[in-house]
Amino acid sequence: MKLNFSFSVRGPDRVSEELATVLSKKGSWEFKSLFEMVHANLRSKDLARGGEEMLRLRTHEKLQNFVFSGIVKKNGKEYTGVPKALAAFFKTSAEFNQRFASGTHCRPPLNAEVSEPRKIKTATKGEKVGKTKLPVRKAPERLGKEGKKGGKAAAKGRASGKSRVGVR
Repeated sequence: MKLNFSFSVRGPDRVSEELATVLSKKGSWEFKSLFEMVHANLRSKDLARGGEEMLRLRTHEKLQNFVFSGIVKKNGKEYTGVPKALAAFFKTSAEFNQRFASGTHCRPPLNAEVSEPRKIKTATKGEKVGKTKLPVRKAPERLGKEGKKGGKAAAKGRASGKSRVGVR
């Protein structure tokens, strides 16, 4: 299964960008101090949404995605940014933000050539159009009054109220 850590269509991912900004500074951080810096930066920009605990979970998930994709190195409980990978992340992030701002992130360009509509073949008088046959599934047989279990005698016993419970 291919894991895809690309950007979503929702919009710019401010948490990932802020996390990468903090990690691009020299040094290594434990998650607690890293999160405090990210949270303070997001609050100063009025981008901290959904409460602190939810933001902590999202930040931790994004940090683990960074570790998995090689943007960040983890040594014990400390995280350090990889400069070349962070530069590539900022480049793709800037491209995505530019596309998002222009409105071309989720729809085709306006100048795209329109292809001719497909012609649907219809049957003319006296001409047959092939139909595909779907497989037919047989319904299971139901037990009626004269079902397979016990035959007529069992059906009569059930109808008269007599049961075979306790009879040996």
